[in-house]
Amino acid sequence: MSYDLEKGGTQEFITSDSEGYTIHIVVEELPGISLFSMNNGSYKISGSTKSDFGRQATMSVY
Repeated sequence: MSYDLEKGGTQEFITSDSEGYTIHIVVEELPGISLFSMNNGSYKISGSTKSDFGRQATMSVY
């Protein structure tokens, strides 16, 4: 799974972890410039999966 810098925008990926849980990952290109991001752009990375108890676990990285 790789984010395509030439395409940009929002890209979604579906994968699974070592225990077979499905993981949904969204990478969003944000407007503006950041000194600490790829390709002089800003990105938000979000991921979610369902836990053993059926609850959804979500995380975001800016």
